Amino acid sequence: MVLSLLAAMLLVTGRGDKQLDLPAIQHVAQYSTKQCATDSSGSFKICLTQNYWARGQYDSEIKVEDYVVKVTRLDPSQLVQTPKFMIRMSTVGSCRAGCSGYPWQPNPREVTVSSPVSGQAYSIVPPWNNAWMFVATQGYHQCANATLTVKRYSSTWTQRTQNTCQGTTSVDLRSTEG
Repeated sequence: MVLSLLAAMLLVTGRGDKQLDLPAIQHVAQYSTKQCATDSSGSFKICLTQNYWARGQYDSEIKVEDYVVKVTRLDPSQLVQTPKFMIRMSTVGSCRAGCSGYPWQPNPREVTVSSPVSGQAYSIVPPWNNAWMFVATQGYHQCANATLTVKRYSSTWTQRTQNTCQGTTSVDLRSTEG
């Protein structure tokens, strides 16, 4: 690994007057961001982690690997019927690789998991996970949020995480329901 990096940074010389330049190594790094929220009864906590890759000057291109949602029951004494969570994902941007169109804006995706197991992490892979998106322009982003719905007898309440985003957006990712 170290040798291949050194070779990539050096000029490779051939016979006599021939010289080959290898391409420069581009900055690529892996990151994650996390948002958590606790429901109003203090019974459950929901966390959403966005795992992504960044490259380019000032990490201007983003490729989301997955979103991980984890619901944790904080108060086991609460008699709660079936919790469920929904994740809403959105991307808008200038596609660099892995998609087509300019700008590229698929419909936001929603995934619902009924009866999540407390403490278990659920990995949700967006359909555009292989797309490198330029997000340095106003309004271009890769974002998601997660909503936990808890029902107890005839009462139902929800708790939503804040958006976890890369890029700049004022988009409202709340679903049209409740």
